Amino acid sequence: MTEETTKTALDYLWNALEVLDPDGPVTRSDVWTLYRFAEYKVNFLERDGLTWRGESFKNNGWSVLLVVKVSEGKTPLVAFVTERSATACMRVFLRKLEEHTINWVPDKYA
Repeated sequence: MTEETTKTALDYLWNALEVLDPDGPVTRSDVWTLYRFAEYKVNFLERDGLTWRGESFKNNGWSVLLVVKVSEGKTPLVAFVTERSATACMRVFLRKLEEHTINWVPDKYA
């Protein structure tokens, strides 16, 4: 097996992050946040006994609203994050998820 065939997706991501300008239009932090949100949110939620139901983003001009939908057993729940960009919403959501500080509320539209 060659070194190339033993690389993981995360190895390729780290290589890609190294070439990004840390202050460019797409920052290393943004790409890392997008990856973590796409790949790990379900694992973090399952650890807490929650099942992922989806998410939505709404651009409000000056801000973005992220709505995250989960279930705890048969109970549908939602959480809201408002920030200046979609990636900032994801970053805050992931931080709160890791800190166990998300304010889950019953989803009255489920």
